[in-house]
Amino acid sequence: MRRRDFSRLFALLVVTAITVQAEDFWLKKEWKQWSKDDCVKMLADSPWTKTWRANGNEDGIVYVFQLRSALPIREAIVRRLQFDQKYDKMTDAQRSSFDAQSGRMLSRSYDDIILVHVDFSKSIAAQILAVSLKQIQKGAADLDSSLVTDDGNQVKSIRFDMNEKASYEFDLVFPRLKDGTPTIKEGQKRFSVQFQSPPVDMGTAYPTFDTRSKRVRVDFDLGKMEVAGKVNY
Repeated sequence: MRRRDFSRLFALLVVTAITVQAEDFWLKKEWKQWSKDDCVKMLADSPWTKTWRANGNEDGIVYVFQLRSALPIREAIVRRLQFDQKYDKMTDAQRSSFDAQSGRMLSRSYDDIILVHVDFSKSIAAQILAVSLKQIQKGAADLDSSLVTDDGNQVKSIRFDMNEKASYEFDLVFPRLKDGTPTIKEGQKRFSVQFQSPPVDMGTAYPTFDTRSKRVRVDFDLGKMEVAGKVNY
């Protein structure tokens, strides 16, 4: 092999190794060792987080989905809070209080439900969407949210909760069991979360994006969600 070819091959292998390591940091490091960038990636671009944009690339309507019943997502939230609140500089009392609160989040059992958190704060139409979604929560319309598995099984959400402290967020809650049968069965490879996004009336201020009601759908790959021998969702 010529030296130039060898150098190119070596560079490719290095880049590939770095990419794999960056993508799989949750398999290689305990969550307390995650960097701030690791947390950002987990919460924005990981097997447990998906982003949907109207027409694929518009920012008029943007939904970010997080599987918060999945332990890796909750670990990233706690770890990010450690950075934000300067955990290493806390007093013993402050650290004890933080550990107690975060411990409850991490130890919470989700054996009964699948919790999907949706953030639409990055949408240009966030304020108008918030008004429409609050009306849906009051029963004025139907979000028609569902979890659909790869065998076509469709399960409706049992709860739709707007976040009172964060205006541009809501939760969808799905049952893990339906009539005694797991919503997501062993061996299945993927599932989607769907709902009907309400129309938004932006007047003529932002005529460049489609404001009609749209069917929102994101797909999750169960094969990428395994940690310590267990699929987390």
